[in-house]
Parts: sequence; structure tokens; C-alpha cells
Amino acid sequence: MKNKQLYTIKDIEHITGIKAHTIRIWEQRYQILIPERTDTNIRYYNDDDLVYIMNVAYLNNNGVKISKIAQFDKHALMQQVAEKSLQTKELNQILDSLKLATIKLDETLFDSIIDHHIRSKGFEQTMITIIYPFLENLGFLWLTGSIKPVHEHFMSNLIRSRVVLAIHELKQKPKKIRPNFILFNAEKELHEISLLFFHYLLSTRGLSVLYLGSNLPKKDAINIVEKYQPDYLVSIFTSFPPAKDVETYVESFTSKFPTLQYIISGNQTKGWPGQSLKNVQKFDKIEDLLNFLNALV
Repeated sequence: MKNKQLYTIKDIEHITGIKAHTIRIWEQRYQILIPERTDTNIRYYNDDDLVYIMNVAYLNNNGVKISKIAQFDKHALMQQVAEKSLQTKELNQILDSLKLATIKLDETLFDSIIDHHIRSKGFEQTMITIIYPFLENLGFLWLTGSIKPVHEHFMSNLIRSRVVLAIHELKQKPKKIRPNFILFNAEKELHEISLLFFHYLLSTRGLSVLYLGSNLPKKDAINIVEKYQPDYLVSIFTSFPPAKDVETYVESFTSKFPTLQYIISGNQTKGWPGQSLKNVQKFDKIEDLLNFLNALV
């Protein structure tokens, strides 16, 4: 089924948060969906079915009765969703709106939601209070196999472009000569959003940044550090290297450059207590990172 880009009722449950039992009742009582079935009588759903039931689930979670939703045609349904997505202030409903836009590959809806919150909260708080919880939410769906690579690429590229634009649009502040930071991710580490956001946080505080991006070979990183002699290195270990190899990777820099501080974070660092290397600071919470940065300026 996965190769044919179809979904089971369990996939629908994971993505929408609506119990499979409830979906079956909606199908029987309101003809919300009429799923196809395999030769062994197992329900399956296509992309259009998924988008439709996500719209239905979103309105239902926002207080619209299922009996009323069942009367909407496709246009009216989408119009109701678009209006509600910009009115809600509840985090779970905002995340559902972004998830819906991602599954639909709807760039206009995604951008309108993010723009709305940037206007009211500012970019930094939108990233911290909305984008990061959304990424965690989507990460669960990725682990369960309920979303596809195309959804992750779509969402990641939209967020990445937002962070790049925010960095570009920053009013230039006088930068301090010290401390200075070199930011890079290890070879094979392709996730860049958190590293870019770190760049943004440093830049808003007037700190000097040399940004080298993701997937940087170690020998090139070492050469740059030797040349520029920064006070801090920053890397985010989301998927590479594996957790068991992170300490060895980090130590290859800290042993060669004992006066610098290496700031690390990411999924692959969560199991490492971070106490064995004295000149390493590991941040698991964004609040702790912000306190650290604010103390530097």
C-alpha cells in the first residue's frame, strides 16, 4: 500500500487524531467517505480522501458538528477551513492547520498561517512557540510512516526559506568582534532549519557569525576553525552522526582546539549527558539557549 501512496485507516487516525471507530461511524452515518477495499476487505484511502477527512476533522475539532460538515460541498468545506485557520489561537488547532496545509501541499495556506502569527508574535516567537512544536508533531507522523518524504520536503523547504529571508531582512546591527561563532553541521547531516535559526538568533543579538551550512566534511571544518580561531562552534545533530558517535566527533574538535567552546543540540545528543567534555555545552531546551545567548550581549 505504501508504494502505491495509499493510506490505511490507522494512518488516517494518526494523521487526523480522529479514532478509527469514529471514522467508520462517519462513513456509515453521514457518507463522509466511501473508501476502497482490498481483496481481503481492508479499507484504504488515497491522497484526496486524506485531504478531505483532514478538512472534516479540522472543522469538527473546531466545534463544527459533523452533521453540518456533511452538508458542505468541497468549495464550502475548504472556505470554512481557511477562515477558521486564521481565527484560532489554540496551539493544537494552529498545529492542525499547518499539518493540513502540509498534507495538502498548500503553500498559500501554510504561508498565510505563518504570516499571521509573525505579524502578531514576531518571527522569533513564531519559530519557538509554533514552528518547533509543529516540527515535533510532524516528526511523530514521520516515525509512524503516516506521512511521505514529499510532505517533509515541502514543509522543510518552506520553513527554511522563511528563516533565510528573516536573516536577510534583519537590520544590520554593529557586530562585536568577539565572541564569534562558526556554524556548521557534520557530513551527511542534511537537516538545516535549527542551524539556520541559531544563525538568526545570533544575528539579532549583534554577534559575529560565519555560517557554513550542513553536510560539511570534517577536514574542511577543521581547516576553517584553524584559520578563523572562533570562540564558539555550533552544530545540530539531528540524524548524523549516530548518537553513539557524537562524542567522538565533538572531541575531534575540542581536543585540537582546547580554548573554544562547542555548542551542540539535536536528537542525537539527547542520550549524551554532556559532562565528559568540559568545553562542550549541550542545550536541550530553547529557553536555556536563549538565556545563554542573552547573557553574551
